[in-house]
Amino acid sequence: MDKLLEEELKTWMIEDENKRWEKLERERVRYPKMLEEMGINLLRLDNKIVMDVACGPISALEFLPEAKERIGVDPLIGEYAKIYPQDETVHWINGTAEELTDLGICADLIICMNALDHFISPWKALCEMKKCLEPGGYLGIHCCENNATNNPHPAHKINISYSLFRSWVDSDFETVVSRRVRYGWRKYRGKVGQPAFCWLGRDVRKT
Repeated sequence: MDKLLEEELKTWMIEDENKRWEKLERERVRYPKMLEEMGINLLRLDNKIVMDVACGPISALEFLPEAKERIGVDPLIGEYAKIYPQDETVHWINGTAEELTDLGICADLIICMNALDHFISPWKALCEMKKCLEPGGYLGIHCCENNATNNPHPAHKINISYSLFRSWVDSDFETVVSRRVRYGWRKYRGKVGQPAFCWLGRDVRKT
């Protein structure tokens, strides 16, 4: 396990049970708002395979029960399963975003929430997500801006600005939803929540 994954694991494997479940609850209650900000509620899901990349010990897939199939991918799934219960209706897979195509799975909708800037190579991870999308599929991203600077942490290695992100996706996707938002409970310039962006795009490379 590389250093980045070790630091990510530490944020979740909290010895004090009450504090561990407090963190779980704090993360979980954000998901409905984040999904709505990305515009996932605009999509028909009963005909879609939905994949959550870097889903963590819990997943926003919990709030998308109508999806045709739900797949949670994370390189720490096995470790998380030791202390966090997993929804048996979700297909949990141990895997990294940078090697997503090795799993041999395609999806009609891929979401990545509060994780893009945690990857060793966000650009490669995005390229892999693109490859795993079915023709005309959707990609939803929720990401803090410049997180390595605004919220220093060993697991936050990469600063991603909204303009940088758009330079990675604008040649291949029709932008459906694009919003600047705030994320989390930490204060930034006197207000609660770090600067973040959410985006939903439709793959037009094969249309």
